[in-house]
Amino acid sequence: MAIRTWDVLVDGFWDVADNWGGILPNTDDDVVIDVDDVDITVTHRAGNTAINSLVSDESLAVSSGTFTVQEIADLNSFLTITGGRAIFNGTSNVEKLSLIDGRLSVLGTLITESDSRWNGGIIDGTGELINQGVFEISGSDKFLRSTLTNEGDILHKDSVVRFTNGILNNSTDGN
Repeated sequence: MAIRTWDVLVDGFWDVADNWGGILPNTDDDVVIDVDDVDITVTHRAGNTAINSLVSDESLAVSSGTFTVQEIADLNSFLTITGGRAIFNGTSNVEKLSLIDGRLSVLGTLITESDSRWNGGIIDGTGELINQGVFEISGSDKFLRSTLTNEGDILHKDSVVRFTNGILNNSTDGN
């Protein structure tokens, strides 16, 4: 098991080895993305990637392919999914989620801590997505095939959520 660190000071693509000091992260690796004094976005744009864990203070975008975190993920910025599939197997935290299209698979627990948006795509898996901020649901049809637990606020605007073995739990603290 190795620690792989983002090695450039600018936005870039996950699949470019030079962005990781010459070696792409793999299944056994713990990944750290933290660029001092700069806000960047790392984009997963192709292929199937699996890593052990992820700690990131930068934005992560999944636009294509499959991106899997086997254990813990701690994303202290945006997770944007515009295509492809993001899979979280362990206990994970995301500051802000934006699911525009594609698929978010939650097989463990994924907690959204702040303002998040669900504009399209699918949330599935045997785990639980827990909203602790404001979760805005709008735009095109969406499919919930997992458990969504609301501990914050849900703002549902002019859209349809289709439940296929999906569960919405609205806690006594949520709205």
